[in-house]
Amino acid sequence: MKKIALFTALLLSSALLAQDLPQPSPRGQAAQVVGLTKVSIDYGRPSMNGRAIFGGLVPFGEVWRTGANECTSITFDGPVQFGSAQVPAGTYALFVIPGEKTSTVILNKDAKQWGAYAYKAESDVVKEPTSNEECAPTEVFTIGFGAFKKDAARLDLSWEKTRISVWITAPSDAQAQKNIAEALAKPDASAGAYSECAEFYLARGLDKTQALAWAKKSVEMKKMYWNNFTLANALHATGSIKEAIAAANESVTLAEADGDKGAAEAYRKQAAAWATSTK
Repeated sequence: MKKIALFTALLLSSALLAQDLPQPSPRGQAAQVVGLTKVSIDYGRPSMNGRAIFGGLVPFGEVWRTGANECTSITFDGPVQFGSAQVPAGTYALFVIPGEKTSTVILNKDAKQWGAYAYKAESDVVKEPTSNEECAPTEVFTIGFGAFKKDAARLDLSWEKTRISVWITAPSDAQAQKNIAEALAKPDASAGAYSECAEFYLARGLDKTQALAWAKKSVEMKKMYWNNFTLANALHATGSIKEAIAAANESVTLAEADGDKGAAEAYRKQAAAWATSTK
């Protein structure tokens, strides 16, 4: 019995020790909200350690786990466009087939794999071809988001001197409009809420008349320099230039009275620019 107990204790001790040891390729995470959709990535981060990577440690033309140890997983909490393909919400394995000048980025249904040893092409959801780009020397494999556009972010896989990228797009206007309708339907909707909704519509080029109505409602509820300037922008967007200039100048006075010199200067410049454009 003593021998069994000692053997069990040694096993438990060994297991605990193994769990506490640092990994040569530690796990890393990356996350980004695209539109209204959260994109989360979990991956192993190997180092170069003096090795040639693409075409060496990572052979051309073969499926790569996109990191180390367990396969890299990518999760979308809403539907997205991955490159040129529509992808439902969910978690996927992220694989790459590297090439000298072009590579193929793959989303695969089986996100619980060790490496790419059990990879099956029939489980692929997306195979997106992309051109390789040169990047600054990168010792540790890094996944991140390197550029942004409206409702879109560029997913970058960088290692050695190569960057492999795919754009992820998640249109948000429809969901945002639904959220706005729900927010403004509440009896306690604030002046700030009306102003913010007006700003969103103006920024996205949506219904300008509706934006103007919300901006007016905000100012009627409580006039502040910031929502009065939203009103100025809405007036300008709907073609009421003189009224927009007057509202912007009033916003300057309100901002100065409130001690926000930066806002006052910005509003003054905008009013002057609008005035110049009418001459």
